Amino acid sequence: AWLAKHGVSIEALEALAHNGTRGAAVAERSNTLILVKNIDRTMTQTQLQSLFSKFGQLGHVLLAPGNTLALVEFIEVGEAKRAFRSLAYSKVNGVPLFLEWAPVGMLKQQGPNAEAAADGRAGAASADVVGAGENETEEVEDNEGCTLFVKNLNFKTDEAALKALFEQTWKVRSASIVTKRDAKNGGGAPSMGYG
Repeated sequence: AWLAKHGVSIEALEALAHNGTRGAAVAERSNTLILVKNIDRTMTQTQLQSLFSKFGQLGHVLLAPGNTLALVEFIEVGEAKRAFRSLAYSKVNGVPLFLEWAPVGMLKQQGPNAEAAADGRAGAASADVVGAGENETEEVEDNEGCTLFVKNLNFKTDEAALKALFEQTWKVRSASIVTKRDAKNGGGAPSMGYG
């Protein structure tokens, strides 16, 4: 009753439990909503919110009575992933946190992130990067704040050319190519072939 009152889909929770025990196909998972389990019984909702808010702006934080489970929703996908990687199996009050991406539709909401949470995933895009006459495809999530590492660059490629290439498709904050100091040639900085 408490879960339904706070907008949690009981059907999605039951499907998660049923699929987990049967080994059936896993339901599509959200990438902003984290299901937190194995919570210390003394933890409060404020402590949980403080723990996760270090990683970014939170949409919702729900802690079920008895600390049986919690749902933590982030506004940004990148922040949610960073929190998941950092906090999974970390010990809080001597108890390891078990994190899992919640199924899509687990949290029924009306808010700024409702459409994205209902969709449960960010669009994926691929980029064809041409350098040194070779093609290389990198998978990149179409999110603000992504970092893309590019290898096998032509040694003559400069940062302006690299940035111009990616600006044809995405908004680019900066582009840099790793260089090394060359003492033999007057202290120049030749490219290392990646950036």
